[in-house]
Amino acid sequence: MVFEECRALGNANLGFHPGSGSQRPRFIRCESRENGQGIFFCWGVSDGLAQDCVLSENRDYGVSIGHRGTDNELRGCAIEDNHKVGILFREQSDFRSGHRTTVRGCVIKGNGFTLDGAGVRGPVGELLFEGNTFDTGNGWQKVGIQVSAEADPVTSTENVFVGLEADIVEASERKGEAVT
Repeated sequence: MVFEECRALGNANLGFHPGSGSQRPRFIRCESRENGQGIFFCWGVSDGLAQDCVLSENRDYGVSIGHRGTDNELRGCAIEDNHKVGILFREQSDFRSGHRTTVRGCVIKGNGFTLDGAGVRGPVGELLFEGNTFDTGNGWQKVGIQVSAEADPVTSTENVFVGLEADIVEASERKGEAVT
């Protein structure tokens, strides 16, 4: 499925929702604003792409990934002013966690009142954050990337962190090695 230049505005819950088992969903230059969640990658969504999208002012999350969603990519997106978290990797068991996601060239700004820009929770593995800008924006976003103790190492390279209280916060007990 391909959504190009589509808008999901002011929905009670989900903006865009690639459903269970969706393979290779594409969101190109789409806007998801003032919904419960911007894009919710459901059970087993794999090889998805959100490119040049605006995921903003959603009441919960800009993007939510988990339930065995694997090999997805966010590229060149503006993920801004979402009330809880900009990008949430849902906390689930090892088998059901979202693995091998790439976040590249995105602006992750002003999310989470007092929470985080990208919340990496549960036993998630092989995540890459590359060439993104994490910015406190309106002052809400305090942390760029928050990684739970159960998560495998997260790779962070060539990212820019602006005005945050902490760029990357890791739980004290790590399953794998430190963030690289």
